[in-house]
Amino acid sequence: MKTIGELLDAPLESVTHTAEEMGIFAGMTGRDAILKMM
Repeated sequence: MKTIGELLDAPLESVTHTAEEMGIFAGMTGRDAILKMM
C-alpha cells in the first residue's frame, strides 16, 4: 500500500476477540473499523 487511502480501503485480514465484541470483523475495511471505534 502506498497511501493512507489504500490502507483505509483495504479489508482487515484478522481481528481480535475484543474487536469482534465492538462489531469489527475480518473483511470489513479499515475505514469502517475506525468508524466503529469512534
